[in-house]
Amino acid sequence: MLDADDEGAADAFREAERRRAAAPSHPAWREILTREGARLLRTRRPEEARALLESAERLPDNREQTEPLRARLLASALSDLGLGGGAGSGSLDPADAALLRAEEALRSGVAPPPAALARLESLLGEARGAASVVDRLLEWQGRFPAFFSSPQAARLLETGRRAAARAGLPAAALRFETALGGLTVPAAPAAPRRAAETPFVAEDAETRRAVEEVRKVARTKLSVLILGETGTGKELLAREVHRLSERPGPFVPVNVAALTGSLIESELFGHARGAFTGADRDRKGLVEEASGGTLFLDEIGDLALPLQAKLLRVLQEGEIRRVGETRTRPVDVRIVSATHRDLKGMVDGGSFRRDLLYRLAGLEVELPPLRKRARDLRRLVAAALGGATLSDEARTAVLGYPWPGNIRELLTALEAGRALAAPSTVVELEHLPPAIRPVPHSGTAPPGAGTYRERVADAKRRVIAEALEANGGNRTRAARMLGLSRQSLLYEMKVLGLKP
Repeated sequence: MLDADDEGAADAFREAERRRAAAPSHPAWREILTREGARLLRTRRPEEARALLESAERLPDNREQTEPLRARLLASALSDLGLGGGAGSGSLDPADAALLRAEEALRSGVAPPPAALARLESLLGEARGAASVVDRLLEWQGRFPAFFSSPQAARLLETGRRAAARAGLPAAALRFETALGGLTVPAAPAAPRRAAETPFVAEDAETRRAVEEVRKVARTKLSVLILGETGTGKELLAREVHRLSERPGPFVPVNVAALTGSLIESELFGHARGAFTGADRDRKGLVEEASGGTLFLDEIGDLALPLQAKLLRVLQEGEIRRVGETRTRPVDVRIVSATHRDLKGMVDGGSFRRDLLYRLAGLEVELPPLRKRARDLRRLVAAALGGATLSDEARTAVLGYPWPGNIRELLTALEAGRALAAPSTVVELEHLPPAIRPVPHSGTAPPGAGTYRERVADAKRRVIAEALEANGGNRTRAARMLGLSRQSLLYEMKVLGLKP
């Protein structure tokens, strides 16, 4: 939770609940219930948080001494429910009371009083204080979204960013930075977001690294080349480059593969009246349209060689020549490009210009596929579900499926699941596309028999069984031995008909 991974915390609690029967009186249970209560409160479920926190009160405290935290969280939950609690709770120390008064202000959309801000600043100077500031501000950000989307939240978000950096929590720091960058001024109502404008999710180390790299060069004119499989979010990262650049012009996305052969030059560079049949007036091309802003060239590997030379001129000279004209026109455009192709291999094969590649790849970043981004996957699932939830079986299938179509396939599958589950808000396994549902196998074929897929499945069963035997049946250690996440191992076991 301190690293802003609410979904990971929820998974950990579910796993703990499954094991509770084996040690119902373990001294850690009071802390486990308190931490889960904190997560529920943070995700705006105060009634459920209250129930857990009240049940934790009946358990003995452990050496972590969680009672002050439990009492404070219960006071906050009661306050959110309009049942009292809050700053008047007698069991709280004066510092906690000051922060609870801040919550009353935040709930009303008002900036917290100076005493609360001073308390947060003082915590930053204490041992483990930075982590507690991160914890509290992430909680507030979840509980009071209206306030934290307004410009008034800038000071608290900046405090959170500093605290996260001091505590060594990069995902939390990025969460605060992203929120700071997305603050809106209430001068005019914001236009509805399109799907492509969804905030870029960067919870895993590799995606965080990609965001940090583009952040460093965003305000320069350096070209950025984004590599990765189809559907990994390359356009979202390109939009993030444009947002961080603060360039005043537009973000103009172009799918190079979708442009028709005979008109692609006119589409990109424009044309003069009479340049060809049907050219009845002068027309700007997409490069000119993006002047002052960012031109995103998706699937750049599909650009024909003759046009690669013209694009190189844009990058080198900052000018274009419309089709049918002899004069050049200046353009001020930042180019971000993306591809799933091996451009270096294409250079060696003669289908892509080496000098253009050097110009496009001022900064080269690679987005890993979704199957290697477990934390991003959980955050994307939570965002795509909105207020809906997944059943345990559906969740195991979604988190264990390799998602060859990456984010695009995930969002489509969950959108379909929500539609099929309606009016219920619980998406069951049967509501997911057939490709995602595990298909159990009843047995194994004799060695050497069966189709290719059946023989591969048999080999997987043997490898998993050997790993489980070598680790005494412990699935977590077996997954680590096989280089899988625990969820992926459980999914494979279900698909292959192995007992979990």
